[in-house]
Amino acid sequence: MEPKIPMYISVQLESGYGKDAKRIWLPLPATKKQFAAAKKSVERHGCEMVIKKYSLKIPRISLTDLMEAPFSQVNHLAARLDVLDNNQIIKLCAVSESEMCFDTVEQLIKYTYNTEKYTLDIDVMSEEDLGWREIEKLGLSKFPEIIMKYIEPHKFGLDIAESENSEFTSFGYLTRDPSWFDVKKKYCIPASLDIKGAFGEELYGEMEIEITSEEEN
Repeated sequence: MEPKIPMYISVQLESGYGKDAKRIWLPLPATKKQFAAAKKSVERHGCEMVIKKYSLKIPRISLTDLMEAPFSQVNHLAARLDVLDNNQIIKLCAVSESEMCFDTVEQLIKYTYNTEKYTLDIDVMSEEDLGWREIEKLGLSKFPEIIMKYIEPHKFGLDIAESENSEFTSFGYLTRDPSWFDVKKKYCIPASLDIKGAFGEELYGEMEIEITSEEEN
């Protein structure tokens, strides 16, 4: 089996101040039970527990992006990243270096539910590659050489790319289905992972999409 391309999020929880502060790293996603155990191990009497920082390996999304999102949403994102296969992760890397990139945790969660809205052709790296691919599809390459010399693959590919919602990336030719913008769904956090309200939401950001919890089994 092909090794999974690594992506991860861990949160450092802190209680106390200065030299007396106590900290612990908690890998995400964390269940309610795991979070409760971590909280118990780090809490100090009379001191509020806070998020000190995150450690992450995710294309483009930054530490600041995570700190501005509610903790429950970050935990949900970590769970969703675990379900992506390598092809979906490579596609995400392509999206992240394009103008289609995601700027928020919410947008990245949305991607994990709608990866089919993006297509990545790893064999097409330039306008000329795209032009030749379409020439082959149309069967034009079978035309006599005297006709083929009037067909410019680069210009042909450029015209096609301009007509599609697409970009060339270092991972290949990336296109996005226009219906991506019509996707308006409520994404459910499994009840066992829903830690909403663990921290003051006014400090760690407001939820921008409505998320409901599934019933626990």
